[in-house]
Amino acid sequence: MVHDDKNKYITVVFSRQSGKTILMQCLCIEWLLEKGNSIAYICRNFILAKKLYRELIKILPKKLIKTSNGSDFFIESIYGSTLNFYSSEQGNSLRGQTFTHMICDEFAFHKQIQTDGTELWNDILSPTLKARGKKCIFVSTPLGKDIFYEMYQRGLSDDFPNYASILRTIYDDGFVTPQQLEEIRQSVPEPTFRREYMCEWMDDGISFFQGFSDCFVLRSEQVKGRCWCGIDCSGNGSDATILTRIDEAGNVKVFQIDGTLDMKYRQIAQLLNNFNPIATFIEINGLGAPMFNEIRKLVKNSHTLHEWTTTNASKEEIISNLAVAIAKHELHFLQDDELTYNELANFVVSISKSNKLIFQGKGTHDDRVMATAIALEAKRKNQLTTNYSFIRQRTTALR
Repeated sequence: MVHDDKNKYITVVFSRQSGKTILMQCLCIEWLLEKGNSIAYICRNFILAKKLYRELIKILPKKLIKTSNGSDFFIESIYGSTLNFYSSEQGNSLRGQTFTHMICDEFAFHKQIQTDGTELWNDILSPTLKARGKKCIFVSTPLGKDIFYEMYQRGLSDDFPNYASILRTIYDDGFVTPQQLEEIRQSVPEPTFRREYMCEWMDDGISFFQGFSDCFVLRSEQVKGRCWCGIDCSGNGSDATILTRIDEAGNVKVFQIDGTLDMKYRQIAQLLNNFNPIATFIEINGLGAPMFNEIRKLVKNSHTLHEWTTTNASKEEIISNLAVAIAKHELHFLQDDELTYNELANFVVSISKSNKLIFQGKGTHDDRVMATAIALEAKRKNQLTTNYSFIRQRTTALR
């Protein structure tokens, strides 16, 4: 398909761990050993750009490299062709450039909307191929019916003669045994297996939280019985500090805490004193530890505060528990909470090269998702002590 001149745009939909990146590296080497090519390799972030640059430098014989730069991720061959690695997070740095070849690796995960509101492909990358462009390859596993899906559909349509598409599932690559396939199927959530390994374009969206939209049913704030809270902390960075409250009926209210650190301490303490939750889990990663200590000084029932540390393992556990609760419609969100809705809608899980689950927001923050998952964990681990806590507080009041 690549060697067919009529195919200028090629969409490659391969399952996870099927050799997509190796194939793209082979193409880069082939194009570098031709004359006068200008190649752009667009990665999802700088970490991957750096990794791929280093891998390719090791593969290429030194006698074929005219110049290279590990800071700019740049290679020039003795034939005058150049290869640059870029991050989709800094699309504006590509404006005004001209390329003959382009590879958009993990294209479904690229940050399409840039900081200035422009679109990565339509406004920035596409124009760089207008004058001299020969070949552009979009390669990824699916992630919802987005621009990657659009390119795939173009490759199947007669209306776009210079587009081509290919899709191969884990059953097509021949790299794993039937036993290994079954182990993979059992070790990951079904939507993840269908998307990452069967390359299905999910009709119900990209979200890991299947059926989340049906949980936004509350027209007004409701509190039934006692409650539990979870706090995802931040300092003055881009992420917000979020407090989520969940009551006995599963009604959820998400609070965004703004201001200076001192203002955040006082707002959180005031909310907790008003709610009097059975338990509050506070994430202590980063600035969370000093925030925990300051909040504890201001809260009446400091014994209800508990430290929470987020690790890859603990995040996987609480996010999976949140997904189950949402799928069972055990949680109920406010209908007008658009920020939480958007975070849930764009929260995805992907598979790393070491077959580990990666949970993250696609182009969005995940503070509200994390605070809600932490609050649910507080409820899950402290439900059995509800009656005891209530009796203890009633006894103290009577005394």
